[in-house]
Amino acid sequence: MKKLSGKASLFILTAVALTLAGGCSKQENGTETKAGTADLRDQNIRLDIYSSSTYPKDRFDERYGKKFREKFPNWTINYIPKTKDVSMDTLIASGQKVDLVWDSIGLYPDTIMKYNLQFDMSDLIAKRKIDLNRFEPTMVDAMKKMSGGGMYGLPVNDSTLVLYYNKDIFNKFGVAYPKDGMTWDEVIPLASKMTRVEGGVPYLGFASSVTHMVRTNQLSLSAIDQATGRSAMNNDGWKKFFQTIFVDPAQSTAYKDWYKANPANATPGTTSYIKDQQVAMFAYLLGFDNADINRMNWDIVSMPTFKDKPGIGVQTYPTYWGVTSTSANKEAAMQVIEYLVSDEFQLYASKLGQLTVLKNESVRSAIGQDLTDPGAKGKNVKAIYYNKPAPIPYVSAYSQEVSNILTRRVSDVVLEKTDLNSYLRESDELGNKKIDELSKK
Repeated sequence: MKKLSGKASLFILTAVALTLAGGCSKQENGTETKAGTADLRDQNIRLDIYSSSTYPKDRFDERYGKKFREKFPNWTINYIPKTKDVSMDTLIASGQKVDLVWDSIGLYPDTIMKYNLQFDMSDLIAKRKIDLNRFEPTMVDAMKKMSGGGMYGLPVNDSTLVLYYNKDIFNKFGVAYPKDGMTWDEVIPLASKMTRVEGGVPYLGFASSVTHMVRTNQLSLSAIDQATGRSAMNNDGWKKFFQTIFVDPAQSTAYKDWYKANPANATPGTTSYIKDQQVAMFAYLLGFDNADINRMNWDIVSMPTFKDKPGIGVQTYPTYWGVTSTSANKEAAMQVIEYLVSDEFQLYASKLGQLTVLKNESVRSAIGQDLTDPGAKGKNVKAIYYNKPAPIPYVSAYSQEVSNILTRRVSDVVLEKTDLNSYLRESDELGNKKIDELSKK
């Protein structure tokens, strides 16, 4: 997922977790290792890490590299980000092998399986005695679905959606702020109170990041049917979701005016919310990596829920790390992942505002404690874990490109250039064409 640039941040989306889990024994050289497993930290080892996320090297070093050097001082751990000149294709062509890959759940299947780099880590997980019950279960279940029952990766950090709101707009119109635990049936009428044209400026009561909402949808809808491998976008589930999230909030002159004044296929986004301050409530990824947000009088509440699914929020959007099939140092690579998912460093990361992948309540409750950004102080952090995550549906190497078809022409539905039934039917047909196209590559 695309992230906004900038250094000031309430919540950093990438979690770095460092520590050894319990059941350790001291060796004579002072290192710790789990009983029955080898500790390779005294050896000279090189590990190459790749991500297609385009995450820059300097930020990787800040959040991962320096911690790796502390933990594995004898190792050379080299990060290779995707750039305009570097990709998995170019690495393979040059003979460069990688030992570890990491990417969000949306990118991970394509990064791993497209190049036959997937490796079932189940035996290594058992050998290192990594307890999968420590993790938020939807993340483990999603990887098992992706891996055909195995484990091609472990979740290391997470991101989720929350409902941001601009207090100044609510104050301007004399409307009470949203609260944790609201349903869509409550939020949509609240949004309608805020949606108006004032002084020639269209104010929108609610908007959302369309891509993120679709990918983490609360109804656990997949763009691809796991059983058939075909498109699954023309059904009552997707109709209910689109009607609630995109169509119902936009039934006003103010929305029509906004869409007409903006480029074709555009939807209200971060510019409308942060820069223009025309959106009262905005559903987006936790973690505006942008100092501009602190110029606003803002806060967050939990994502609204569907009335027939009480307490069920959006899906988590984890980032997975996995050992590759081509790695010559699988044991060492697994030791890095073990280090990333341990309690001590998940706590360290949580204190810096990073979302943990663990169920550990002490780690969760520490969220943001060490943030120094004054804009982060006093925010409603309990909203982050207020709801239970929706199950993550089947994700394939084609899921991202197929689901993108659903997000490209939402404005056509809002402006009634097409009806919702036709939109879903056409998206489904385009989805199957895309699957056929990708499967031939």
